[in-house]
Amino acid sequence: KADIWDGTSKSKPTVDESKNWHIYTPEEMKYFEEFVNGKLTDEEKEGLEITDSTIVYLENDIDMGARQENGVLTSGIVWDPIGVDNAGKFTGTFEGNNHTIKGIYVKKDGKFAGIFGNSDTIQNLTISDSYIEVTGNGAGGIVGVLREGNIVNCHNVNTRVSSSENGNNVGGIVGQFGTQNFAEGNIINCTNTGNVESNGHSIGGTAGLFAGKKIEDCVNKGVITNRGISTGGISGQFQGGEIQFCINIGTIYGGIYNDINTYSGGIVGQFLGKKMIENCVNNGNVLNKGNTNGGICGFLASNSSIIKSINTGTIQGKGGFEGGICGAIGDNSSAIIKNCYSLGDVIEEASNVAEIGGIIATINKGFSGTISNNYNLGRIIIKGQNVKDIGGVIGYLSTATTESATIKNNYYKQGIVENADNNNYGESKTEAEMKTEEFLA
Repeated sequence: KADIWDGTSKSKPTVDESKNWHIYTPEEMKYFEEFVNGKLTDEEKEGLEITDSTIVYLENDIDMGARQENGVLTSGIVWDPIGVDNAGKFTGTFEGNNHTIKGIYVKKDGKFAGIFGNSDTIQNLTISDSYIEVTGNGAGGIVGVLREGNIVNCHNVNTRVSSSENGNNVGGIVGQFGTQNFAEGNIINCTNTGNVESNGHSIGGTAGLFAGKKIEDCVNKGVITNRGISTGGISGQFQGGEIQFCINIGTIYGGIYNDINTYSGGIVGQFLGKKMIENCVNNGNVLNKGNTNGGICGFLASNSSIIKSINTGTIQGKGGFEGGICGAIGDNSSAIIKNCYSLGDVIEEASNVAEIGGIIATINKGFSGTISNNYNLGRIIIKGQNVKDIGGVIGYLSTATTESATIKNNYYKQGIVENADNNNYGESKTEAEMKTEEFLA
């Protein structure tokens, strides 16, 4: 049973011979927060320091005492996130030792919120039964912005994370990971069961904006709701290297704007990464009031790839560009989508829109990549009128595609699509045919 903080007391943590810190109580956690945030006098610091090599160990489960109902604080006090900005971040490593911090309540104007506001490496830590809300950018259950290092084995259990206005970069674990040019750190083995909400850009179950090297072995079970742009079960916008072995189970509610691309995906909303999405599974529904939605990825750019990934969720939108695996592939791309399949229905609700596909909704001009060895069993349901470019595999392929593009061995189950006008890039098979050894070969 965790000790509960009284809301005022603080005490000095134990420091070992290597100058690493050991936190046993909520009072020592409060001291740590005030030390990093520059609230202590020189006398209170008593010669202690935190450097890049400092490790802060959490030695017990602790309860910071805050309780809330529907975002309203009912007992305890507001928590100040550790690390007010980039210049005032926590620069060491926080080692949670597989312990849990509960009873965190953050509700602040501005940006940077979580247990930490700005930090370097955090590992083996769980936040539970807490509430994180800001009006600006950078909110996460564990940390608002991870500047350098890694997030490993961190978990959000039943903690809501939100930006109440138009804040960008909001995630169940981390709001923003790295910067646009930072490509070294990883997020590994993290889970989120908390709901994540915003009206802004880049909202995700694991990370809002990811600009690191890799996200691997992460799971989202929370509901992700965004009225803005780029919404994903694992990452809203991905600018890093690769996503591997990740699973989304939560429902994704995307943007409200029909006049712009809103990008929603079961794994990632907008993939601007350098490598691939590989061995990922989406079991959640992607329900978008805008356009450009996919079971794995809403928008896939540049030389990126989706390989050996699966969608079983429903993809539903109101602006076109709905695909079972991917909504849209950008201009002049050499992207690869191969060895993927979709079982989920693709539903278009609006009229006078276009480009709906069982695997990919649209492939833009200049495509020189590969689409191969994919199949779709999900239905394509058109509820509106005057909807065109509908395909069992690909909804639309630009006539400006280069001769070097490879599109082969793509299939869809016979009878899953009505009123299709573009089935040139996939072959229909009966269920019986798709179960034969010949088809498998």
